[in-house]
Amino acid sequence: ISGFVVSNSLVKQEFASTTELITTFYSKRVRRLVPALATCVFCTSIAISLLLPPDVVLSLKNYYDSGMFGLIGWANNYYAGSGVEFGDEGLWTLELNPFSHLWSLGVIQQFYLLFPFLICLAYGKRVVTRGPGARCASPTPTMRLLLMGGTLIISLCFSAMLNARSQQSAFYLLPSRFWQLMSGAALFAWNDDRAHAHLTSDDAPTAANLATLLAVSACEVVVVCLAAMAFLRPPLSDTDGSFIAGSLPAIGFAVGSIALGCLAPRQWASGLPAPITTAVLQSQPMVYLGRLSYTLYLWHWPVFVCFRWTVGLDSMRQQVAAIGLTTYFAVFTHLGIDAAVRLMWRPRSLWKACGVLLLIVGSLELWLGMLRGPLYGILYLGNNTRPVISARAPPPLPPLSPLQHSQPALYHPPGWVAPPPLPLPPPMTQCVCSTWRGAQHTLHSPPRVFTQSTTACFDPPRELDLRQWYTLQGECYQHG
Repeated sequence: ISGFVVSNSLVKQEFASTTELITTFYSKRVRRLVPALATCVFCTSIAISLLLPPDVVLSLKNYYDSGMFGLIGWANNYYAGSGVEFGDEGLWTLELNPFSHLWSLGVIQQFYLLFPFLICLAYGKRVVTRGPGARCASPTPTMRLLLMGGTLIISLCFSAMLNARSQQSAFYLLPSRFWQLMSGAALFAWNDDRAHAHLTSDDAPTAANLATLLAVSACEVVVVCLAAMAFLRPPLSDTDGSFIAGSLPAIGFAVGSIALGCLAPRQWASGLPAPITTAVLQSQPMVYLGRLSYTLYLWHWPVFVCFRWTVGLDSMRQQVAAIGLTTYFAVFTHLGIDAAVRLMWRPRSLWKACGVLLLIVGSLELWLGMLRGPLYGILYLGNNTRPVISARAPPPLPPLSPLQHSQPALYHPPGWVAPPPLPLPPPMTQCVCSTWRGAQHTLHSPPRVFTQSTTACFDPPRELDLRQWYTLQGECYQHG
């Protein structure tokens, strides 16, 4: 969708020079993306600082880092090097990170840096009247489609090769996602160069027109089936293969919907519009939903994560409340922040737009840096909060065995090979291998001795969520 829309905004205008094209394009992108993004990141950072306890949320600083990288369009590269995959579940994963969704915005922002130059190369004098872009003669429609399709195929092949080596990198990085954005651009190039046919309701449905209507209806059925596959099929696991195969139904649904919308409006003899999906998507509620799509995208994940950390997101009432709150924030941002920016700020200079961008982003980066530094944990309001993820929580652990004057009982997950028995430890004293500072309990080795053979300690007097410990450590040693 982004590739199609951005192509339309660039090709439908004529620019005096390549510099004007780039200046206009980047200024519009800044006005469109930055105000709502900055508002969402700022409000979310305050919310997690108030709601998430730093002594339980051990990755809270990573959340602030994610927001800092998300502001500059680098979140996807940050996650690609983090060692955590998008679909992983647990306290240390992106499931409870309120800025996880900004990876896709980073991919699109990086695409915007390259796409204007590709448009100049593909359309030449048609979009730029003078300057470097005007030196390229306007390519023929066939050459243009070959250029668009060639970059799409190269990116698709690179994505398949990268996926064979690192699925995480293939998921996050722009080169392996470029083909998805170019599919919309290639579709626009095809639609822009073809002749449009039009059939009104006054035309009698001849055999040829009836055949066309039947073909359109068949295409609609295929698009609806792709939508069902994209939304209803279970997600792929790591062993199911490439994410390319998993994303093809969604890409096909999006491209098919756009292609149907590009067709000239037709009607059956009964007055029923064709394509029907286009008529539905052109209705006022759907058009308004499309205008809210960016702000809905920004707010949905922070709201859902805050619900998971506080009241949960399992019941229907909680889910409806989360969706309602997301819609409220999205409408407020669209009608308040975005509308004010559109009416009050129309920079004609790229330098002015960049200056305002640097001021806003720089201030927020400083704010997030203070939250993970001097202000870390100061804004927290409650006493103790644990994420409400009961639907996905691991199975309960066996109960703790009572403290005995014998060899401590060792719990290990299935498939774990227990270490050889250790000698009977001395009585209670300061533990040198304890995770918690100042823990007092039975040692697994002589006092003040810590070797590689020493079993990791567990502190029974301290109140600890065993499920959380099991999730974070992968194994839990119990001895009373």
